[in-house]
Formats: sequence, structure tokens, C-alpha cells
Amino acid sequence: MLNKLERKLGRFAIRNLILYVVVANAAAYVIDFAFEAEVIFELALIPARVVRGEVWRLVTFVAVPPNTSVIFIFFALYLSYMIGTTLERQWGSFRLNIYFFLGFLATIAASFIGNVYATGLYINTSLFLAYARLYPEDRFMLFFFLPVKVKWLGWLSWAGLAYFFIRSNHLGSRLLIIAPLLSYFIFFGKGIVEGLRRNRDSHIVKGKFLQDKAEAKQTIHKCVTCGVTEKDNPNIDFRYCSKCRGDYEFCMDHLKNHFHR
Repeated sequence: MLNKLERKLGRFAIRNLILYVVVANAAAYVIDFAFEAEVIFELALIPARVVRGEVWRLVTFVAVPPNTSVIFIFFALYLSYMIGTTLERQWGSFRLNIYFFLGFLATIAASFIGNVYATGLYINTSLFLAYARLYPEDRFMLFFFLPVKVKWLGWLSWAGLAYFFIRSNHLGSRLLIIAPLLSYFIFFGKGIVEGLRRNRDSHIVKGKFLQDKAEAKQTIHKCVTCGVTEKDNPNIDFRYCSKCRGDYEFCMDHLKNHFHR
């Protein structure tokens, strides 16, 4: 379906989409920080304000920058840019647009359904999860000195989303968390299901192999002196010793040549 859409609509895709979003984030942060103009509040998606005519919020909410310090804002925006451009190289502009705008529209819907304040935070998280899915072995320098594989940061992000989802007692807040993940599961859902099916089949095959191996190791007869079994030598006979106290079985070579127990 994406291939057909790309052939028909690919020319309308916005190139360097994430670059524009990052520049808008940076501009909003600088204006808000320098002039204390409460720009962020004026950009966020607030359903009640949109209904009153402030329709620009339907677009500008993705320009709300991360809530972080001046020191870390540069790294946060650079990370967003790096992730976005990497995904664009991997997918092409059209598919990145589809991924981004699915989360974009789902966030708007969740905001209005739940009547909650929304920014592009969870859309950015969804983009990072896509990056972690595609490049799990890449490493980020956590706290600028600790190399950590992206897949572990991805799992940490999933854990954080689950934590906030469970902790929130507001339907709208939960919808905001789920909404941008629509893109993730549309793009990766089939692969996830197939992976789970392969793992299940692998466990079944492995379990059957171990069971067969265990059954192959089971024997009926075993000489307590030399340890030979009927599997080692199908032609050998085994007998119990009548003079030993207990059911001790011996091969014919050791039936009369052993210490009685």
C-alpha cells in the first residue's frame, strides 16, 4: 500500500521534514527564553482554544521544544535531527512523512477526545522507537561518557511509556501516549507478529529436540560396574545378581566378576 501511495503522491512529500520541526523548536525555545513571551503556551494544542478560533495550534504544537535546560536543549534537538535524517535516508521522505503525520493526526484526535493539552513529545518518542527498532546496535553516549546500545534505550523508553500510562488516571493523557504509537505499529506490527511467531516455533522445535534427546538417553538396562547399556551394545544380555542386596543389574561380563553389594 505504501509503495502504491508513494508512486502516486511521493512528489508531494516534504523533504527534510524533521529539520523544519527542529528549527521551529529551537526558535520557540530561544524566543521564550530570551523574551519570556510564553511562546510555548501559545503554540501548544489546547482544544478549547482551537474551538475559539486559535486554529494555528493544530500545527504549531509540534514546535513546542523539550522541557529541558539551556545546556541540554542543543543535544536534545540535535538528537531529534539525527534520528529524523537517519530515518529519512532509510525510508525516503514520503514514508517518513507518513510515519510523522500519522502520529501528528492521532495526537490531535487524542487531544480533542480527551480534552487535554498536547505537544509533540510523544511523536518524538515514537520516532526514537522507530530508530531503535531499525538500528538496535548503534550506541549513544549516555551522560556524555557512558556508551549504551540504542536497543536498551528503546526498551527504557517503552518502560517509561508504560509507567506513565499506568500511573495516569486520566483517559486523555493515556490516549496521548498511545496515539503516536499508531505509526510504530503500522510500520513494524507485521514484523513484530512474525518475530513472535518465529520465536514460538523455535521454542516448540527446541522443546521437541530436547525431549527427543532426553528420550534417546533413557535406557532400560545398565551395568552398574562398567556402565554399558543396551544402546551401546544391542546384543549384550543383562542379569540381576541374586547375591547383592538390592536390584543391581550387570552385563554378562561382570555378572560373576564383581564385588557384591
